[in-house]
This record gives sequence, C-alpha cells and structure tokens, in this order.
Amino acid sequence: AVRRERPHASVLLLDEGAEPGGSWLAYPGGLARGRAAAEEARGAGVEIALDTTALAHYPEDAIAGQPPGVLAAVQVDRLWLVRAAATIYATGS
Repeated sequence: AVRRERPHASVLLLDEGAEPGGSWLAYPGGLARGRAAAEEARGAGVEIALDTTALAHYPEDAIAGQPPGVLAAVQVDRLWLVRAAATIYATGS
C-alpha cells in the first residue's frame, strides 16, 4: 500500500522469523500464504529482512536534515540502524 501511495518511498520490512508470514505460520496454509505475500511485496520493491529483531526505537536521536529517530534491529551478524520518515509496527497479534 505504501508503494502505491508513495511510489518513490523505500520500504523495509523486518521479520523475526526465518520464513515470512508472522502469525500466519501458526495456521494451516500459513507458510504458503506468507511466502506469497512476501513475493508480492518484493515485486512491489519492498526489501525484506528475515531473522531480524527490532530492538528499540529512539525518537530523540536526531541528525539535521534527516528524519527524527532511529530504529535499532539485529540479525545474527548485523546491526541495523534505520532512519525512516514513517514507521509502522505490526506485532502480529
């Protein structure tokens, strides 16, 4: 939806699981549904980072000329520090 409304926006989706789908994976057919949704998102230009856990958001962290705040996320071998104009939290509940 973001890519349709703002075609030049960069979109990053972080998923803590090894497979996309979040809570769908708990239901029959969820793996296929998650994979299909991920492929559709990738086709729209969304970057998906699996096995990635969002740790914290620091809204007070500001750099002139950049969006306020930083999101810290981690993979086994990588620390992400992400600045974004907008952040959407989807917790899967």
